[in-house]
Amino acid sequence: MPAQTTAAGVTPVDAIAGPLFDTCLHEFAHALFELLRVPILGREEDAADEVSGYIMLQHGKDEARRLIGASPTRIRPRWRQQLHRPR
Repeated sequence: MPAQTTAAGVTPVDAIAGPLFDTCLHEFAHALFELLRVPILGREEDAADEVSGYIMLQHGKDEARRLIGASPTRIRPRWRQQLHRPR
């Protein structure tokens, strides 16, 4: 955990909240796949990561930037790229 805000804007609180939120959403996606019997094309772990990243992007640009910026690298780079796209 960073002692101060990093150059990327990750605060100590973000360093805890981002990975925690990501992990909870990732596991939620696994449960969703099983409960709804969602057919998965490819690896289930990748699909769960995609769902987690997608949900984080729905929380507004600033919040998403904080959560995804502090999350583990398993979130695909395309989600990080979404944060920098003009709308």
